[in-house]
Amino acid sequence: MIKINKTIMLMLLGLLLGGCAKCVPVPAGDGKTGLSKEGGEAGKGTFKVDDKGRYIYKNYEFEIISIPPGAGIEWDDRYLGEAPLKYFYNEPMKADGYFIIKAALKDKMYPPQQMHIRNPIPRRITFEWEQK
Repeated sequence: MIKINKTIMLMLLGLLLGGCAKCVPVPAGDGKTGLSKEGGEAGKGTFKVDDKGRYIYKNYEFEIISIPPGAGIEWDDRYLGEAPLKYFYNEPMKADGYFIIKAALKDKMYPPQQMHIRNPIPRRITFEWEQK
């Protein structure tokens, strides 16, 4: 009998059900920047902090871009696509939690980059490489 731990089982279930988020390609620099926090119940594109200190995101939209464009983006080791892209997040996250986002250009002359993103999630995440 195969043993699967709870985390792997939940990840597989999430993938089967369509995941907690979706990605949409977006033109770079569309001007949707800045952080908005609304009080009360989390509404579309918002977040709130509950009484346990968790950040509750509801259809929270943010953008991942790369300079130059076209970097492959991974979110906690799951490939999302090429930057620029928009990401919609719909899960709670512990106050001290974080995500690892990685970016890699096809040109191996540029080293891959990664960021640890903590709460609140910024509306724009940018990876930038110096042009050689």
